[in-house]
Amino acid sequence: MIGEQHAKVTDHIEAFRFKAALGEVMALARASNVYLDRKQPWKQRKEDLAACGTTINVCVQTVRALATMMAPFLPFSAAKCADM
Repeated sequence: MIGEQHAKVTDHIEAFRFKAALGEVMALARASNVYLDRKQPWKQRKEDLAACGTTINVCVQTVRALATMMAPFLPFSAAKCADM
């Protein structure tokens, strides 16, 4: 999903459709939030540590991808996020 969203964002930016590009970024952020809420790593930690690790890893990778996609719009904030 991340790769598909990144491709869509890139296509929109190259076509100067910035609002559409930001819409795709926000769609990924919402999907990530749904994933986090559904997986509930704070509960997984007590029941299945490996699953918790996978959930956290997916979320971290998604945040990194979001930072990359947001860089053209919020370069300083994206850089701070990527450095974390």
